[in-house]
Amino acid sequence: MKDVRGFLKEKSLRFKKSEITIIGLGNIYRSDDGFGIEAAQRLKKAGFAGSYSETDCIDEIILELCNKKIPGLIIFLDSSDFEGRPGELKIFSKEDIDDETGSHKIPVKLYMKLLGKSGKQSYLIAVKPETLENKFEPSMSVSVDKAITDLVSNLCNQFDD
Repeated sequence: MKDVRGFLKEKSLRFKKSEITIIGLGNIYRSDDGFGIEAAQRLKKAGFAGSYSETDCIDEIILELCNKKIPGLIIFLDSSDFEGRPGELKIFSKEDIDDETGSHKIPVKLYMKLLGKSGKQSYLIAVKPETLENKFEPSMSVSVDKAITDLVSNLCNQFDD
């Protein structure tokens, strides 16, 4: 696991904003599990054209990225119950992810392996959720909402075209 700010600074030396794809994962009706989707939507509004969420047919997006034989950086955004405090962000490489199980239709690690075979770098930026309570309306804890605001700001400030 790496420090998120340091990771973004390091990657900004190699990649332009147009070479980055953001893929937000989660479920907005499970409180903080909506982190990835909400972050991806805010990034899209902030100018990251290559920002998508699970509601955007990501299987097709991943396959399209795999077919492009040019380098790129793919950042997955999701919640994860790692050791830490609610709202804390951590970065994971595919080697940091133990197995290919998870709550997603296709495990993130499998996506990362496919992208790696096509020359892409991929990472997971995860937030420690405060709650994963089922809700009838989308809602998020204050700590995770702040993490989204900070992440969007850092991404927008680090990368340019």
